[in-house]
Amino acid sequence: MKHIFLILFLCGTFFTAAGQEKTASPLQMTLQQCIDFALSNSYSRQSVKLNEEAAQDRYNQSTKERLPDLSATVDENLNHSKSNTAAWNGNYGLNSSLV
Repeated sequence: MKHIFLILFLCGTFFTAAGQEKTASPLQMTLQQCIDFALSNSYSRQSVKLNEEAAQDRYNQSTKERLPDLSATVDENLNHSKSNTAAWNGNYGLNSSLV
């Protein structure tokens, strides 16, 4: 029984020691690198960029809304009755609007 506990203790110690890897040295940055990193990850700068993109999208949408809207419809109907008469009707339409 003592041998089993000794073996388990040694295995546990070995696996615990093997699982602890050495970490890399801490990241070292110059002052300029720190400033650049802070500016590139700044919430306010990212917010400004997103606002600029949204404004550009709104501008593009407004320029596209100035284009005319054109739609066409075609409707045809054929009626045939027992008296061997046929009636052919056709409706055609073209609509355009500029907002």
